[in-house]
Amino acid sequence: QTLQELSGVRYKRLFLGEWATAEGAVYENFNHNDHVKKREEKEFKRFGMAIDEGYTNPAVILFIGIDSDGRLHVLREFYKRGVLQAEVVKQALGWYNSQSVKEIAVDEAAAGLIADLRNNGIPAVGRKGRVLDGISIIQNMLKVQGDGFPRITIDPDCVNTINEFESYVWKPEKDEPIKENDHAMDALRYFVYRKEVGVLFEV
Repeated sequence: QTLQELSGVRYKRLFLGEWATAEGAVYENFNHNDHVKKREEKEFKRFGMAIDEGYTNPAVILFIGIDSDGRLHVLREFYKRGVLQAEVVKQALGWYNSQSVKEIAVDEAAAGLIADLRNNGIPAVGRKGRVLDGISIIQNMLKVQGDGFPRITIDPDCVNTINEFESYVWKPEKDEPIKENDHAMDALRYFVYRKEVGVLFEV
């Protein structure tokens, strides 16, 4: 993706050289200093994947490390438009086989994708939950805790996930987000939300 093809906040930052924040940002406490950093895979106790189905919209897979303190780190992203389900499954399978992946969260509405993943030996679990509940969990995870660290960080190479964190905004005068720049954000929500308890899974 070239700089000229970027849009919104990312265009202003990278092409125009302006430091811009999306108006009405859902994750207004997201910032590069606290949340964008490199971490080594050996730092993590186990791994998970968060998946959002897409074709016209991007299909998203986030490969997530979970450390011994329960902090999440998005290590890698797959983020592509116009790809067939078979390619998504192939990518997920490659990552699944590369590490000890314990948690695979997928939009529960994507029944065909979940079945395809399971048929390939990936124990995908359908998740949904209320959008606002998932947002609230992630907002809390972004807060810097007493140990000086937030509960979630992103690798700098995951440019689309970072862009969505910066561009995901509320509808004017409404308590719901605009359905744009939300594909990685949706995947993350599925990952952190447990329907039965509404909180992040235990490490």
